[in-house]
Amino acid sequence: MRFFAIVLLIALAALIGLFVYGQMLEPETRTIEVEANEAAQ
Repeated sequence: MRFFAIVLLIALAALIGLFVYGQMLEPETRTIEVEANEAAQ
């Protein structure tokens, strides 16, 4: 049970880190998303 909790905490920390990182790079990320959407259509 403890192992599962540790894995969950690490995953949560990674998601928060990626979210914060994404917020800092938001203008670039938006451009990439728009290009990806246009390419997909």
